[in-house]
Amino acid sequence: MSKHEIAIVVGSLRKDSVNRKIANTMCAIRDEHLDCSTVEIAADGTISDEMLGKFVIGFAGAFADWVDLIVAGRAKLAANPA
Repeated sequence: MSKHEIAIVVGSLRKDSVNRKIANTMCAIRDEHLDCSTVEIAADGTISDEMLGKFVIGFAGAFADWVDLIVAGRAKLAANPA
């Protein structure tokens, strides 16, 4: 089975933030098929994490593939109306 990577975005700067506690707990209980890390938003609103960058690029690629699938399906339907 392949390993999945997830990033949990934590926007609160407080150390005792409920969101931070939930994110840390989720990462602590993961299994061997899951690579988990937290991504923190800095006080100035920036996110500097390589994993988040990979996620955005992967999401964009998946979305582009989905759009291509829809376009191909529509082309087949237009060429062969039932």
